[in-house]
Amino acid sequence: MAHEDGALNAQEPTNVHLKTNEKLETFYETHEKLGEGKFGYVYKVTEKSTGNTYAAKFIKLTPKSKKEVTEEINLMNKIHHERLVFLYDAYQTSKELIMVMELISGGELFQKIVDEDNLNEADAARYLIQILQGVHYMHCKNIVHLDLKPENVMCVPRPGNKDDIKLIDFGMSKVLEDGKELKVACGTPEFVAPEVISFEPIHLASDMWSVGVISYVLLSGLSPFMGEDDNETINNVCTGMWDFETDDDFFDDVSQLAKDFIGELLKKNPRERNTAERCLTHEWILKAPEFEAKKLKTDHMKKFIARRRWAKTGNALRALTKLGSLKKERL
Repeated sequence: MAHEDGALNAQEPTNVHLKTNEKLETFYETHEKLGEGKFGYVYKVTEKSTGNTYAAKFIKLTPKSKKEVTEEINLMNKIHHERLVFLYDAYQTSKELIMVMELISGGELFQKIVDEDNLNEADAARYLIQILQGVHYMHCKNIVHLDLKPENVMCVPRPGNKDDIKLIDFGMSKVLEDGKELKVACGTPEFVAPEVISFEPIHLASDMWSVGVISYVLLSGLSPFMGEDDNETINNVCTGMWDFETDDDFFDDVSQLAKDFIGELLKKNPRERNTAERCLTHEWILKAPEFEAKKLKTDHMKKFIARRRWAKTGNALRALTKLGSLKKERL
């Protein structure tokens, strides 16, 4: 079992549970809709007693959603860290489940990068340090996120235009137990590790593959395993074959140290991947702030974001789940 790192900055723990005898509107005022997805809707809410604002996620109540939300709440009760979104409250009505969470107003990291169009390696390393801090904290508790992707990396505005990073969405996260193998069929094909697709036992290292893909996209705007469709993407991930050769030479301006950082994560064998702890002391992470502030190209990242926005994520997840089910039937 991994040990917690006392140097990590954790928030004050809380023990949230689903309240069935109280109503959200008694304590919160609901405002505009912030977003929606396959799960339901997110609204901005204000706590009446303090004036503090939060994000409330409304999920349709079904036996399946009740089980999933209960598991997510139990897991979020175990993780309190400045790099992870914080859960404050939860309610159950006759029709809905409601999770009241920290409001993150800075938007997705990749969209911020495209909007500002001023990314260099020092900035990329600073963002990755914060992602790794959140991942390392989870891994210290033997929790694997399993859905690390750009949409789940959010910005918290800070003075001086130096946003902080927070990871969100722990609906797929799992606690790994010593001596017990765990196999899952979940995640997003473009970012999921080969062992997940192959329905082999998952590891903390399964997250590190995803960090490697995020790093590759962050530095180039290109996706190392993207195919013409979900099945081709899944096959590309299964082979584990990738390189830094691109038509537009987008990696020509990227340092060898950065390439080494990515290469030590995108290894098909999970036991050969760098851990989050080792990544935080990688030479590139330590030296990147000293690099000449040469602007990296973001042209392809704009296309990447547009494609992700229009992607049929539900179909991708179903394709991955179906593949996992087929693997399971063969075992």
